[in-house]
Amino acid sequence: MTGGSGVVVIDNGGGLLKAGFGGDNDPIAVVPNCMAKPPGGNASSKKWLVADQLQAEDVDVTGMTLKRPIDRGYLINTEVQRDVWERVLRNLLQVDPTNS
Repeated sequence: MTGGSGVVVIDNGGGLLKAGFGGDNDPIAVVPNCMAKPPGGNASSKKWLVADQLQAEDVDVTGMTLKRPIDRGYLINTEVQRDVWERVLRNLLQVDPTNS
């Protein structure tokens, strides 16, 4: 059930990120808090998969290069965290973070 508060709530864990709206009983998104690149080629030749894209049934994460924004509780990679937040906010919650 949607509370309809319009307030975005994010539980930004080191392994999983949970996101939804204030007043909702459950999060809308529970996704890996990371990015991964399929093996082969150089860093710019292959597309990075972000958050929920890693959960698709046809994705084999074996051998992928993994980037996590958080290590031992500390934010170590702000660019990766920004990309994960962008994906979750725009694609899963369907909100525009520039309007907040």
